[in-house]
Amino acid sequence: MSDGENGTRGEVVCEWLDEAAALKLRLDWRSRFEADELAALIGAGEAWGSWVPGSGEFVVARPWRHRREIALLVEIAAIRHADALIADLAMRCRDEGCVLLMSMELHERRRAASWQRAGLAPLEDVVTYELVDPPPVVAAPGGISFEIVSAGDAPRLATLLALDHAAFPWIWWNSEEEFIRYLAAESVSVAIGTVAREPVCYVGLTRYENATHLDRIAVRPDRQGAGVGRVALTWAIERARPSRATPMGLSTQQTNARSRALYESVGFRRRSSDDYRLYGRWLAGRESIPASAWVS
Repeated sequence: MSDGENGTRGEVVCEWLDEAAALKLRLDWRSRFEADELAALIGAGEAWGSWVPGSGEFVVARPWRHRREIALLVEIAAIRHADALIADLAMRCRDEGCVLLMSMELHERRRAASWQRAGLAPLEDVVTYELVDPPPVVAAPGGISFEIVSAGDAPRLATLLALDHAAFPWIWWNSEEEFIRYLAAESVSVAIGTVAREPVCYVGLTRYENATHLDRIAVRPDRQGAGVGRVALTWAIERARPSRATPMGLSTQQTNARSRALYESVGFRRRSSDDYRLYGRWLAGRESIPASAWVS
């Protein structure tokens, strides 16, 4: 028996990656983790993994947006046994209560055939845009007031969650924990837009040294198509004031024609080199998710 394979059947023997096993891994410079960091994440239930003890190959997934119902593949350190490890991890994540095992090309670039061989099918294509020449300063149309949300503001956190889950497909929902961590970041600005004190949208921005990223514009469904998104986008652009030195970037679903038309109408241009695809493998419980909640 060698390389973690059964000598009589030729089957790969995959094992659950626990804390002790994580400390035995030979992590090279390309790894996203240090061994003790990975062991701590596994111990805290913030990562799941599978490995082949004989070869040291492994795969690791983490909760997507701090949502334990979706496992996101974040590292595949395997060549010979990648497909078997991903299949094993999928079953283990299913047993942990995950509905979906997902991968983003941002983390792991593989050919589509490789993902499909491992049981992951295309879920969504994400397209990216950049704004370097914003339109002239124009006062946003009246009627909508924006208030910055502070970390620890429980009532507004509840409002953000409600807007987020109403505006986006299930797969893109943020969890409460994701919002808490997001709001705590110094580089982040989040504002809720209200009409007569009624929340109708929210905007999230992250400032980097040489750029700003428009993370989200969420508009309540009954207000979509009424110009709320354009007002929110105007507010975001004026707050960031992009330039050639500090452009504004964003990403959206390829199928989201309304958002893409809005962004293009104010000067955002495609950056197709940064586009990526989501792949996924449904595990169990998909029938409990309404189709309208997880497709664009």
